[in-house]
Amino acid sequence: MNATPAQRMKNRIKNQTVKKTSLEEKPSPFGNFYNQLFGEYPFPVLVIDSEDFSIKNANKAAYTFYKYNNKDFLKLKLTDIDVSVKAKSKSQIFRYYKRKRFNARHKLKNGIERDVEIVNCLVTEQNKQFFFLTLIKTDGDNHSISEKEKQLEDLKLRFLSTSSHEFRTPLTTILTSSEVLLMVGRIISDEKYVDYIIQIQNAVVYMTRLLDDIITINKTEIGKWKFSPTNIDLFDFFVKMINEARNNASPRHNINLLYEMQNKQAIVDNKLLHHILSNLLSNAVKYSPNGGEITLKVRGTKSEIEFIVSDNGIGISKHDQNKLFETFFRGENTGAIEGTGLGLSIVKRCVESHGGKINFKSQLNKGTTFIVSVPMMTLV
Repeated sequence: MNATPAQRMKNRIKNQTVKKTSLEEKPSPFGNFYNQLFGEYPFPVLVIDSEDFSIKNANKAAYTFYKYNNKDFLKLKLTDIDVSVKAKSKSQIFRYYKRKRFNARHKLKNGIERDVEIVNCLVTEQNKQFFFLTLIKTDGDNHSISEKEKQLEDLKLRFLSTSSHEFRTPLTTILTSSEVLLMVGRIISDEKYVDYIIQIQNAVVYMTRLLDDIITINKTEIGKWKFSPTNIDLFDFFVKMINEARNNASPRHNINLLYEMQNKQAIVDNKLLHHILSNLLSNAVKYSPNGGEITLKVRGTKSEIEFIVSDNGIGISKHDQNKLFETFFRGENTGAIEGTGLGLSIVKRCVESHGGKINFKSQLNKGTTFIVSVPMMTLV
């Protein structure tokens, strides 16, 4: 029986969506960013299925290093190139390759074996786990890598794996929603039409925030962020921050401002403060999935301005609290809540750029409170 137009449309959308979320396929409509980030990376990169250890993807540098072409290389498994794991069981191989940084011995197509140093990120995609392996050093290299360079490479590699995953979901949402609108237009109900438009807008907003976070991390990393204090209406600034948070919250959230300073004017870097407050408030909303009270309290002394953001959300475990401000770190209880682990790292860098300090207290399932203080400045 021939499929109806509606059925053909659904099948087309389903097939296209599956294709664009597969690690084996490059996302064609938005491929430039992903391809340049992954494909042109100077170090050999392999994406390995953690269940059967098959090679799912590789970049140009990997094909060059291993001396294979694309078609032949993607037929191999990890056990075909790593001579040290051939005799190991699946569980032993998984434990060995689950480490973040380690040495291995890999065999090239011509039979030559090379000692390699690997940095690994374990990436979850479509409920499956993949090893994101990057060879940062081989026995053919004639240079050593300093500890600072290793840290920088680790940061780049973690960003590579995280950002490629985080961009994929909103891009797929934009593509799928826009295709539906293109094919059916206003035939669908007004409510459905608006829903698709909102999905596209939310995906764009999410990507914009991610890009903004990446730019901020880069500026603070290379020391190009300039501290630029100006005299602003501080009360008006915090009112705008609260309204921004409310726009991104659900009806279950109750977000309040308690402004306890006598003066409404202050000398601050409002760009730094915006990064700090937007991240803390959005986290308070995001990690309070059941809603509840979120409060921003502002108070001042003769020497400091202090603002406190508190919620009664999922909280932070004792185990995670020591790593909370590390780049790309996410708590063990965040589950399916979206995020990259960049927010609090940005907050800490911005606070330090402002000459301030940040502290927090938290308890699992009872909420979190962040206390930020920055110096009170006067015009010279």
